[in-house]
Amino acid sequence: MVLTPLTACMWYMEDGSCYPRDANAHLCTQGFTTEECHFLTERLNKDLSIKSRVVHKKDKPLIFIGSNAYFDFINTIKPEIRWKCFQYKVDTATYS
Repeated sequence: MVLTPLTACMWYMEDGSCYPRDANAHLCTQGFTTEECHFLTERLNKDLSIKSRVVHKKDKPLIFIGSNAYFDFINTIKPEIRWKCFQYKVDTATYS
């Protein structure tokens, strides 16, 4: 399995949350096991050079992309967005 910019984009558009003011994003993976989430963070790092980590919210795993990788992640997936209605998820103008 290889994670491509397009698959990461589709994943983020469907199950991602953006926090541009803080320059971070979450991939909602609460339906996965912690081990599966670690596998996915490894794919993000190996295939796309995106550093991420698994955090837990209400005892459920969530993939967190912090400020050290946020802009790299956005720049990787932004060219893959096909619909204007999702542009807000890659708009970094509110970063402060």
